[in-house]
Amino acid sequence: MKKFIYILLLPFMLHAQVGVVKTKLTSLIIYSSGFGYFVREGEGQLEKGYVSLDYLPQASSGSFWIYIKQKNAYPETIINPQENTIDFKDKAELLASLQGKIGEKLKIELTEGGTVEGKLSHVLPDLILLERDKGEVSAINPEKVKKAVLLGYPLKLKVGGMGENDKVGIVMSYLQSGPSWEPNYLLYLTNDKEAMLSLRATVVNNLEDWDNITCYFAIGMPRFPLKTIIDPLITRSLMVYTDGAMRVIQGEKATTITNEEAGAYGGYGGYGGYTPPPVSLAGEELSALYLYKKEGFSLKKGDAGSVTISNISLPYKHLYSWDVNRGLITHLLTFTNKTEVPLVPGSILVVEESNPLGQDYLNLVPVGGEGRITLGIATELEGKAEETEISREFIETKEKEPKTYAKLTIRGRLELTNRGRKEAEVETIKTVAGEIISSTPQAKVILLSSGGLNPVNKLTWNVKIPPGGKIELKYEFTTFQQAPSLPPTRPATTTESSEGTIEQ
Repeated sequence: MKKFIYILLLPFMLHAQVGVVKTKLTSLIIYSSGFGYFVREGEGQLEKGYVSLDYLPQASSGSFWIYIKQKNAYPETIINPQENTIDFKDKAELLASLQGKIGEKLKIELTEGGTVEGKLSHVLPDLILLERDKGEVSAINPEKVKKAVLLGYPLKLKVGGMGENDKVGIVMSYLQSGPSWEPNYLLYLTNDKEAMLSLRATVVNNLEDWDNITCYFAIGMPRFPLKTIIDPLITRSLMVYTDGAMRVIQGEKATTITNEEAGAYGGYGGYGGYTPPPVSLAGEELSALYLYKKEGFSLKKGDAGSVTISNISLPYKHLYSWDVNRGLITHLLTFTNKTEVPLVPGSILVVEESNPLGQDYLNLVPVGGEGRITLGIATELEGKAEETEISREFIETKEKEPKTYAKLTIRGRLELTNRGRKEAEVETIKTVAGEIISSTPQAKVILLSSGGLNPVNKLTWNVKIPPGGKIELKYEFTTFQQAPSLPPTRPATTTESSEGTIEQ
């Protein structure tokens, strides 16, 4: 008998969904700062010009926008109701509306008191069936329905520019906190000159299931001054400005919020017939923003995942850097970023023939820039440094209270020895407070500062030392030091005595 009833009622289950749209996340831009730009899409059929949407994001203020796919159509009104009630004047209107909502959850308030909540399974001419918990079914006389509330659809949208019962395509976009990604690199040395650089994005999904979405991992982030404020449409509270302060108005109560960067709010709908601009631009350079694109990305809520988003082959070289002032000689690997996007800061592991050579933190490497990885202290190189004063001259200023300075000429000598078995390219850096006179071989000189008694200059030599070889670097500079005042000179005086004139 039970099977017969279900077969008999089957025609009432074949109505298409009317007045509701289930949206699906289709695109997501993840910023490393802990925010994401989400795009959801869905299709449905209008009911008297309205459609209910199944998702209410915790969108940042001014970032929540709805677009209509049909040309010339636009979102006329967006409502976040306390209850999404189904409007009806009589039994016929109620049944007609419910026939397009089979499978949806309802809360029905009865004229005789009480409420019934469950999933709408069947709509008959004189009967409404709701499936409740544990498989129980409630049969409701439509004449006894006082109010029907649609559950699970927190937004109500009125669409303009098209027929009241036409099919409609919805696009919803918004900025929301939650997603973030962390970059990790692997530099695998394939031979003495070439390496493979892999970039992996690690992301934790704490929001909702991501099913076959197009995911973009962003380098950089546009300015979103209101990103930490939830949109007033979601909170049902407005922001107003009085005397330069921002307050939340909710009924008759006001709460002051501190936000120096807060600006005006945006709208919620626009661009009828067009998809959101960020979607069409994603994957390209967007001002100072770069996006890594990963299609077909899926990740369940609560899961963490790592995605390889790029593999590039690039040349590298070993380099040794001697910071003379610090007394350290470090072993580096350097490479040039030949990709079309900057390399975002992140950890980097260097591996050669499955053996780890070291790990470092890679700083931002612009397009065409040089990346440097510190592997550790160099053990095969030895450096010695000495400085000798070769002259000193005292200079007194011509002031009411004169000061005396010593002008010193200093000669420096640096010696590097390669005790390894391979040629070593060494970058030697020496910082001096003074004016450079000469350097041998010729060093690259960069002025670091000039505001004090002495200018600060950085000398850099790049040299190659054969195995077992030695090289000498020389430089000469002048520097000023404040010296004790010179003894004052006094004119000679004479004193008369009985024994003659005495000169003092």
